[in-house]
Amino acid sequence: MGLISPQQISDGTTIDAADVNTPINTIANEFNGNIDSDNLAANAVGTSEIADGAVTYAKLETPVGFSATVGSNQSINNTTDTKVNFDTENFDYGSDFDATTNYDFTAPYDGLYQFNLTIYWQNIDDTNYGEIRIDSDTANTLTTYRARNYSYKVNDDFSTSVSGVLELTAGDKVWAEVYHDNGDNTPIVTGNTLTSFSGFLVGRTD
Repeated sequence: MGLISPQQISDGTTIDAADVNTPINTIANEFNGNIDSDNLAANAVGTSEIADGAVTYAKLETPVGFSATVGSNQSINNTTDTKVNFDTENFDYGSDFDATTNYDFTAPYDGLYQFNLTIYWQNIDDTNYGEIRIDSDTANTLTTYRARNYSYKVNDDFSTSVSGVLELTAGDKVWAEVYHDNGDNTPIVTGNTLTSFSGFLVGRTD
């Protein structure tokens, strides 16, 4: 119960902080984003307090994520950095992956993003290698997650994978590149279980 009641106040009465048992700044803090479960009675907000249909899926933030593969084997020139043509989408929530022209992902928000890349190489000779990279142009600085596998027999097929978290600014682009020194054009193999590129938003930082 407060120390002051309406019956104790008349026009012109001066009230100072000592007369109030709940400091004003405490009240202000509760309305400054600091109201939590400790401040709310159990079950204070339920379905009866929310108008029917007030919260819908359309009003919630659309998830951000994609998964893609190559629709056919892609031939990679020797000792040449080559972007992988991930032209077949499994899904693309937010429509941020370009599977038609540039084969890259554009970050819709400032945030942390997880990316995963798997490439299946075909006919890499012994002592030669295949390298894969997740590349991102963040603030004009190239950031790379890289993995390299060496072949240990003639005409070897093998898989290489890499994953990582990138901090991106809205508008930054991310793509997949490969490189090999096999001496001739070497294919990477199509198929979701063999060659794939995926990514999703972990959390926004804006």
